[in-house]
Amino acid sequence: FEKAPGRGLAFEYPRLVSVFTALASSEPAGSIFSGGIAEALADPAPCVLILPEKPGPALRSAVDAFARARRICDEVLTPEAAAARRLTGVGIVAAGGLEENAWLRARWKDLLLPLTFAPGGLAFGPRPGEKLGSVVPGRVSLASVARSPDDPARPVLVFTAAEPDGAALALASFSGRFDFEVFEGTTAVKSGLYEKSRVPWRPK
Repeated sequence: FEKAPGRGLAFEYPRLVSVFTALASSEPAGSIFSGGIAEALADPAPCVLILPEKPGPALRSAVDAFARARRICDEVLTPEAAAARRLTGVGIVAAGGLEENAWLRARWKDLLLPLTFAPGGLAFGPRPGEKLGSVVPGRVSLASVARSPDDPARPVLVFTAAEPDGAALALASFSGRFDFEVFEGTTAVKSGLYEKSRVPWRPK
């Protein structure tokens, strides 16, 4: 509102209308994905599966079981085909070792996850209020949810490991109750939630 000469305060309706119109057209806060693995599996959008061009028998078997028990993706892409497209409006399931899935390897930093595969294990960033992170040692594999780097409203499900065969173990063993699960063989050795109030996410 503005002060009109001799009339006190008066509403300026055109300006109010433009403000409300802008607010109505802005993206709602709830459209930024912040769920866990279970919410990613239930995401209503179509999903694409990003697989190595020649997945090994163990990974192929785990993917088939995933499709039967969890979710059938609408399209299967090689890492090269996925890299050539902007994957908006779809959820993503990316599976395979980092050395064999070039899309995962290239977009890992864009997933803004607080963890990296390091020599000897999986390194986690520090939790809120802490300065030092932690390392899960061993030949471990990972199942994790992330936010799509191409469309923040859509999720990414990651099943990967430093070695090619590890991704199949994570895909076959995850429970879906957490944001991330780390496996040694088929045994879960670490699981938990992310603190998602800012990016990169942080382990709780």
